[in-house]
Amino acid sequence: MAAFRYYINRLLTLPLTQDGINTEWTTILNMAKNNGFPIERITRLKTQMVKNLQDKKPESNTKRWTTFTYYSPAVRKITNLFKNSAIRIAFRTTNKIFKQLTKGKNEHTTTIGIYEIKCNTCNKVYI
Repeated sequence: MAAFRYYINRLLTLPLTQDGINTEWTTILNMAKNNGFPIERITRLKTQMVKNLQDKKPESNTKRWTTFTYYSPAVRKITNLFKNSAIRIAFRTTNKIFKQLTKGKNEHTTTIGIYEIKCNTCNKVYI
Protein backbone atom coordinates (compact mmCIF):
# COMPACT_ATOMS: atom_id res chain seq x y z
CA MET A 1 0.00 0.00 0.00
CA ALA A 2 2.94 2.33 0.64
CA ALA A 3 3.95 2.09 -3.00
CA PHE A 4 0.42 2.93 -4.13
CA ARG A 5 0.32 5.89 -1.75
CA TYR A 6 3.56 7.10 -3.31
CA TYR A 7 2.29 6.70 -6.87
CA ILE A 8 -1.05 8.36 -6.13
CA ASN A 9 0.68 11.23 -4.31
CA ARG A 10 2.96 11.66 -7.33
CA LEU A 11 -0.10 11.62 -9.60
CA LEU A 12 -1.82 14.31 -7.52
CA THR A 13 1.15 16.62 -7.00
CA LEU A 14 3.00 16.59 -10.30
CA PRO A 15 1.94 19.19 -12.87
CA LEU A 16 0.55 16.80 -15.51
CA THR A 17 -1.83 17.32 -18.40
CA GLN A 18 -5.19 15.57 -18.26
CA ASP A 19 -3.88 12.93 -20.69
CA GLY A 20 -0.86 12.41 -18.43
CA ILE A 21 -3.09 12.06 -15.39
CA ASN A 22 -5.27 9.50 -17.16
CA THR A 23 -2.24 7.52 -18.34
CA GLU A 24 -0.68 7.55 -14.87
CA TRP A 25 -3.94 6.48 -13.21
CA THR A 26 -4.37 3.64 -15.71
CA THR A 27 -0.81 2.50 -14.98
CA ILE A 28 -1.48 2.53 -11.23
CA LEU A 29 -4.67 0.52 -11.67
CA ASN A 30 -2.87 -2.00 -13.90
CA MET A 31 -0.14 -2.43 -11.28
CA ALA A 32 -2.79 -3.01 -8.61
CA LYS A 33 -4.61 -5.55 -10.77
CA ASN A 34 -1.40 -7.40 -11.71
CA ASN A 35 -0.35 -7.62 -8.05
CA GLY A 36 -3.71 -8.81 -6.75
CA PHE A 37 -4.85 -5.60 -5.06
CA PRO A 38 -8.56 -4.77 -5.23
CA ILE A 39 -9.17 -1.89 -7.63
CA GLU A 40 -11.87 -0.50 -5.31
CA ARG A 41 -9.35 -0.18 -2.48
CA ILE A 42 -6.92 1.77 -4.67
CA THR A 43 -9.76 4.00 -5.89
CA ARG A 44 -10.83 4.69 -2.29
CA LEU A 45 -7.23 5.50 -1.40
CA LYS A 46 -7.05 8.02 -4.25
CA THR A 47 -10.37 9.59 -3.18
CA GLN A 48 -9.14 9.88 0.40
CA MET A 49 -5.84 11.43 -0.68
CA VAL A 50 -7.61 13.95 -2.94
CA LYS A 51 -9.84 14.93 -0.01
CA ASN A 52 -6.82 15.31 2.30
CA LEU A 53 -5.05 17.53 -0.23
CA GLN A 54 -8.12 19.74 -0.59
CA ASP A 55 -8.51 20.04 3.20
CA LYS A 56 -4.95 21.26 3.67
CA LYS A 57 -4.54 24.99 3.75
CA PRO A 58 -2.24 26.07 0.92
CA GLU A 59 0.91 27.80 2.16
CA SER A 60 1.58 31.27 0.99
CA ASN A 61 4.51 31.74 -1.35
CA THR A 62 5.27 35.06 0.33
CA LYS A 63 7.24 33.43 3.16
CA ARG A 64 10.86 34.49 3.33
CA TRP A 65 13.80 32.74 4.92
CA THR A 66 16.47 34.27 7.13
CA THR A 67 19.27 32.81 9.22
CA PHE A 68 20.08 33.26 12.88
CA THR A 69 23.38 32.29 14.44
CA TYR A 70 22.65 29.82 17.21
CA TYR A 71 24.44 30.85 20.40
CA SER A 72 22.14 29.58 23.13
CA PRO A 73 18.58 28.41 23.84
CA ALA A 74 17.66 32.09 24.24
CA VAL A 75 18.01 32.51 20.47
CA ARG A 76 15.43 29.74 20.00
CA LYS A 77 12.99 31.64 22.24
CA ILE A 78 13.52 34.83 20.27
CA THR A 79 12.98 33.11 16.94
CA ASN A 80 9.75 31.54 18.23
CA LEU A 81 8.31 35.05 18.12
CA PHE A 82 8.40 34.76 14.32
CA LYS A 83 6.51 31.46 14.28
CA ASN A 84 3.23 32.94 13.02
CA SER A 85 4.79 35.51 10.72
CA ALA A 86 5.78 35.31 7.07
CA ILE A 87 9.42 34.89 8.07
CA ARG A 88 10.98 31.44 8.35
CA ILE A 89 14.08 30.97 10.49
CA ALA A 90 17.04 28.70 9.76
CA PHE A 91 19.84 28.27 12.28
CA ARG A 92 23.53 28.30 11.54
CA THR A 93 26.59 27.87 13.68
CA THR A 94 29.80 29.81 14.04
CA ASN A 95 31.68 26.72 15.19
CA LYS A 96 32.68 25.42 11.78
CA ILE A 97 35.27 22.71 11.25
CA PHE A 98 37.37 25.00 9.09
CA LYS A 99 37.61 27.50 11.96
CA GLN A 100 38.64 24.74 14.33
CA LEU A 101 41.37 23.43 12.07
CA THR A 102 42.90 26.62 10.71
CA LYS A 103 43.77 30.04 12.04
CA GLY A 104 43.38 31.76 8.73
CA LYS A 105 43.88 31.33 5.03
CA ASN A 106 45.73 28.15 4.14
CA GLU A 107 48.54 29.19 1.79
CA HIS A 108 49.83 25.64 1.26
CA THR A 109 46.98 24.46 -0.96
CA THR A 110 48.80 25.28 -4.20
CA THR A 111 51.84 23.08 -3.55
CA ILE A 112 51.97 19.31 -3.83
CA GLY A 113 52.72 17.21 -0.77
CA ILE A 114 51.45 16.00 2.58
CA TYR A 115 49.83 18.62 4.79
CA GLU A 116 49.60 18.87 8.54
CA ILE A 117 46.79 20.95 10.05
CA LYS A 118 46.82 21.69 13.76
CA CYS A 119 43.52 22.24 15.62
CA ASN A 120 43.38 25.60 17.41
CA THR A 121 41.39 24.30 20.37
CA CYS A 122 42.76 20.84 21.18
CA ASN A 123 46.20 21.06 19.51
CA LYS A 124 45.71 17.72 17.80
CA VAL A 125 47.19 17.30 14.33
CA TYR A 126 45.39 16.15 11.21
CA ILE A 127 47.59 14.80 8.38
